[in-house]
Amino acid sequence: MTKAHEEVFRGTVSEAAAHFDAPRGEFTIVVEGAARPAPADSPPSGERVAEAMAAARASGLSRRDAAAQVAREMGVTRRAAYAASLDV
Repeated sequence: MTKAHEEVFRGTVSEAAAHFDAPRGEFTIVVEGAARPAPADSPPSGERVAEAMAAARASGLSRRDAAAQVAREMGVTRRAAYAASLDV
């Protein structure tokens, strides 16, 4: 700690609001990212990923956006989702 009144606080936003009733000075806020879904027992088959990509593309998404959506929903990498769309 380099400042006389420097403090490290960890907690939720509502806890921080309650803790700092009269905040003064500078603040640095670090926000934790969204939790990744728990890995499934087995990864989805390439066929299922390709079907999901085809459905996403049919809904009007670009190949890039479809790969991002399918990766997020199925727990695969964007690269795998994109590659599955090329195999169709």
